[in-house]
Amino acid sequence: MFSRFRAALYLAGALFTCASLRADFVTIAQPNPAYLSGTTLVDFTEDDFTLVGSLSAGGQTLSYDNWLDVRTVPDSWGVWGAPPATETATPHVGTTDGEAELTITLSRPASIFGFELEPDFFATEETTADFYSGSKLVGTIDLFPDGNGGALLFAASTTTDPFTSVVINDLAGNDFAIARQRFALASVATPEPATYGLFGLSLGALYLLRRRRVS
Repeated sequence: MFSRFRAALYLAGALFTCASLRADFVTIAQPNPAYLSGTTLVDFTEDDFTLVGSLSAGGQTLSYDNWLDVRTVPDSWGVWGAPPATETATPHVGTTDGEAELTITLSRPASIFGFELEPDFFATEETTADFYSGSKLVGTIDLFPDGNGGALLFAASTTTDPFTSVVINDLAGNDFAIARQRFALASVATPEPATYGLFGLSLGALYLLRRRRVS
């Protein structure tokens, strides 16, 4: 009986561990063909110096907590990056116009979300992007884009905690521009049993095992 008890506890622990390991956050370093073909582009198409508070495409709306000022590379925003680090060297961009932080809120949860970013100043500046699912921090991307033509991609995918918002911070305290925002909508799946539910199932199995032994 003791060995069966230990086996049941081992099963419960394994189930608990598997449930804990389901959370994932996979960064995407460059806009490769799989990323481009598997996502929908939300682009800045307005005239230069237009202020936008949100953009929509493909059933998704991206809302910004600060107004973004639309510019075009190289006409009203000097330089960007170049493939393979970015999609194009001449994108339309949205600048934070003096703000070092920007929150992007998604109207629908996404399994993939990404954007390119470049600082305003001609310098390398550490920048972070915190990806959230509701109030839960799913993961953080920490990169060093260069304002002198060194835009980088901040993108990630998840299969467990769909993204609902992203908080961007230029740690140097300067403003920046973003471009080529992309997403893939999260699929609707049947909810899995909670971790404690799985643990309870194992204990229930142990209880039945003990009853059969007694009878």
